[in-house]
Amino acid sequence: MSARMHAHLVFVSFVAGCQFQRPPDVEVDSGPPTQEVTVTVDVGTGGGSIKSDIGDLDCGATCSAQVREGTVITLTATPASGSTFIGWRRDAATCGTESTCSLTVSGSPLRVGARFAQHGTAAWVAQFGGPGSERDIRVTRGRDGTSTAAFGYSDSITFDGTTFPHVGDLDLGLVHLSAAGDTLWTRTIAGAGPHYPAGIAVTQTGDVVLFGAYGSMTDFGGPGPLPFPAGDTKDFFVAKFAGTTGALLWQKAIHADDNDDPGVGDVTLDEAGDVYIAGAFNTSIDFGDGSIASTTPGDNEVFLAKLDGTDGAVVWLKRLGGPGSAIYAEDVVAARGDVLHVVGNFGASCNIGGSAMVPVGGRDGFIGTFSSVTGQYLRQRQLGGTGDDTVTAVAVDINGLTYLAMSSEAVAGGVSFAGQSLSGAGTGGETVVGALDSLNMVRWAQRFGGSGSDVPTRLATLADGSVALLGSFTSPTIAFGDTVLTNSGSMNTFLARLSPGTGATTWAAAIRSNLAETADSLAATGNSLTVGGGFSTQVNVLGAPLVGVGRSDAFAADVPLPPP
Repeated sequence: MSARMHAHLVFVSFVAGCQFQRPPDVEVDSGPPTQEVTVTVDVGTGGGSIKSDIGDLDCGATCSAQVREGTVITLTATPASGSTFIGWRRDAATCGTESTCSLTVSGSPLRVGARFAQHGTAAWVAQFGGPGSERDIRVTRGRDGTSTAAFGYSDSITFDGTTFPHVGDLDLGLVHLSAAGDTLWTRTIAGAGPHYPAGIAVTQTGDVVLFGAYGSMTDFGGPGPLPFPAGDTKDFFVAKFAGTTGALLWQKAIHADDNDDPGVGDVTLDEAGDVYIAGAFNTSIDFGDGSIASTTPGDNEVFLAKLDGTDGAVVWLKRLGGPGSAIYAEDVVAARGDVLHVVGNFGASCNIGGSAMVPVGGRDGFIGTFSSVTGQYLRQRQLGGTGDDTVTAVAVDINGLTYLAMSSEAVAGGVSFAGQSLSGAGTGGETVVGALDSLNMVRWAQRFGGSGSDVPTRLATLADGSVALLGSFTSPTIAFGDTVLTNSGSMNTFLARLSPGTGATTWAAAIRSNLAETADSLAATGNSLTVGGGFSTQVNVLGAPLVGVGRSDAFAADVPLPPP
């Protein structure tokens, strides 16, 4: 639209035989036009307000103002006490989680959204449901607050207007969400056989790496599908997607030549974006540049590999286990100082590079530490008592502390962590969390549990130095410090934050359903969490009630935590 308008005034008259001509054109300056700027504030269970530097916008609900074309308007988000600003929406979505957002008024009205949430409640929840089963959700969280969820689904589903078609026994959905919980892009990974997400991670620049297993020739969006050799029952895949669009950057097939399904593990990235994966196999495995033959056909061993983040090429590859070891990898994390930690469990004499480890109980947990540069073995630690034990999760903080979460079977009430006895009244599966220093020495250990099965799933470290814990409990109640969580069904989910110095609980809450639910995945940036789980009929995700659509649904939720 022109910034200047011309008015032409024409006067034609005849007076006393004289003709009066129109005067010269007169130029009238009306100034630039205005556009409406509308701000809609979603305070959820919390509170907050948005103010502007021009236009007198100041509201905690919905407000609007007329602003001149071409003007740069700066909006500032201010959370109320006890609340957190989650992120910008609509035309301001590119501003992410920054508290100020500058936009140019140009060509059309501006529609801006802003989302706040009370500490410890769900800022947003994305539900993935259809007539079939949605399961095994894995979540990751970028530095900008965006989240990506991968999940399996057994029938067609529609999410946020996008229909995921059903092709095989179990297909994969991949959904990328903004910091405020709005859908940015979606993808499907499908084939005739089953597909399982094992782990998901995000690079410093926002690209997404997905690791899992597949059971048939599968299209990941590349120039051709990943092959599936005859005789295989389930193979592994690694795929990298662009964070901005979801386009496939590269894909890799890892063939497990066996008659039984191999186990799945997890994936992690280092600061340079290189990829580390850990998983189990029981006969032989081929990364495309040769095979590692198992020494114990029929008994699982673990592969540990580093892949180049630019193209998926193998940098190094190791086999962990030995004859009869029956070893599984549960989690893996790359840490500063060029080290890599892998955790899991084993059921017989096991060698991961140091001296052989022999389980004290039926199964014991372990942590193995390796050079992330060369894969060289550095150290190990065996964990467990006389029952069945497994280390389910590992996380590392900026100070070099390594946190472990262990599922431990209480035998005659006794539970131990790295030789340290822990008191408690639990009688079933217990949750144990401990911290190790750089020399594998125990800094502290805490035990949580009741009369049922109360097991940890994942850990995540937060910006304030504390560690977040996710797990499930079947006990009627479970105590985290002074906070007692009550079970409303057969299995509920717990979330807790522990002090890095002592492991003392600084916050805890429960996700409750009327039947059973799963605590699947956890990721963190800053002091906010992304939680992934599943349920069958209905669930309350920290203030957000959901009703199931099919046999089982999955969800991802953003949870800002209160200050420690």
